[in-house]
Amino acid sequence: MKVLEEYTALSAARRWQNGYKHILFFCPLPTAQCLLLTACCLLLTACGGPNTPLDAGTRQAIDSIAAAEVRQARMEIDSLCKLDRTTLLPRLVDSIKQKRVREIQEQLKTVPK
Repeated sequence: MKVLEEYTALSAARRWQNGYKHILFFCPLPTAQCLLLTACCLLLTACGGPNTPLDAGTRQAIDSIAAAEVRQARMEIDSLCKLDRTTLLPRLVDSIKQKRVREIQEQLKTVPK
């Protein structure tokens, strides 16, 4: 009996040193199998199928979260548009204006005097 206890302690110590720190490795095999089977059953039955209709509370939560995200995105887009309007738009207008002035100058060069 003492040899078996020493073997078990040595075996457990080796498993611990090799990185098998999970509790399932220290449980007897039937216990570990029961735990795994229970976990698998819970995972498979915890959620409904893809065609399961959502209850009113879940739909309300989804709608609230979506509305909040849309509000946040709208505020960010509005602020980016305002920033572009004050920084980018004047440069674009100036660039278009310069291009048009060059075109007019080119046309004036070709007009007979």
